[in-house]
Amino acid sequence: MDYSADFQPYGVDWQPDHVAFYIDGTECGRFTATDPSQIPDQPMQIILDLMVDNNWQRAANLVLPAQTVTDRLDVDYLRVWQAK
Repeated sequence: MDYSADFQPYGVDWQPDHVAFYIDGTECGRFTATDPSQIPDQPMQIILDLMVDNNWQRAANLVLPAQTVTDRLDVDYLRVWQAK
């Protein structure tokens, strides 16, 4: 999928026992803790980064058509929700 063609919504669902990652509302990755201490329960900073991990692309047999598409990051907005 060419993520450079349009804006894409990305999401992270951070729970006490797992962290799930979403693109366009579809879960695309999950880390499930075997020990609750593996997922911190403390204030964190949000960092937006251009880093692209090519290992997941190779595992899915999907490689970026041009590696230069990772040279720019346009963010329309960032929204955070916290359960009370």
